[in-house]
Amino acid sequence: MRRLAPVTLITIGVLALLVWYVIYTRSVVHELRQEASRVGLMYARVYNGLSDPNPDAANAALLDLSRHIRESGVPMILADDAGNPTDTANLPFTAGMRSKQMRNYMLELDRQNLPIVEPGMGTVHFGNTPLVRGLILIPVLQSILIGMVLLAGAYALRTRGRADREQIWAGMARESAHQLGTPLSRSRGDYHRCYRSHGR
Repeated sequence: MRRLAPVTLITIGVLALLVWYVIYTRSVVHELRQEASRVGLMYARVYNGLSDPNPDAANAALLDLSRHIRESGVPMILADDAGNPTDTANLPFTAGMRSKQMRNYMLELDRQNLPIVEPGMGTVHFGNTPLVRGLILIPVLQSILIGMVLLAGAYALRTRGRADREQIWAGMARESAHQLGTPLSRSRGDYHRCYRSHGR
C-alpha cells in the first residue's frame, strides 16, 4: 500500500492539473468570445451612428463607443501633447491628474504596451486586459505545478528504487545467513557427535 501512495499522489496531481487546464482554457475561450461580441457590438453602433441621418447620431455613437471601451477593463490614460494626463479609464486607484502616482502609472502602462500617439490629440497609454494579465500569470502557476509533480515523481521513483534495493539486500542477507548457517549447524552437529562418540 505504501508503494502505491506516491504513484497515486502523482496521478491525482496530474489529473488535477489537466482539469485545471481544461477549465482555464474554457474560461479563456469564453472571455475571447465576449471580447469578440463587444467588438461586434461597437462596430454595429458606430456603423449605425454613421448611417443615421440625424446629425447628433455620430456623436452619440462615439459616446457609446467610449462607454464600451471603459467597460472593457483596460486601464488607460489619455495625455495631451505635453504629456499631461487629461482623461483616464479603469485605473486601479484614484488620484489627481497631475499627481506623481498618475505619472508613475503612465510609465508602468508604457512598459506593458507601447503608447499610441495621435498627432493633435495626444497619447493614449494603455495596459493589459484582465485576460492578458491572466494569460501571463496562469502559465507561470501551471509551470510551477508541473515542476512540483515532476519532483514528486522523481522522489517517488527514487524512493521506490531505494526500497527495491533494500529488499534485494535483505533477501541476499537472508540467503547468506542460510548458506552460512547450514555448514555451521552441520559442523556443530558433527562436533557434538564426535564429542559423544569419544565419551567425553
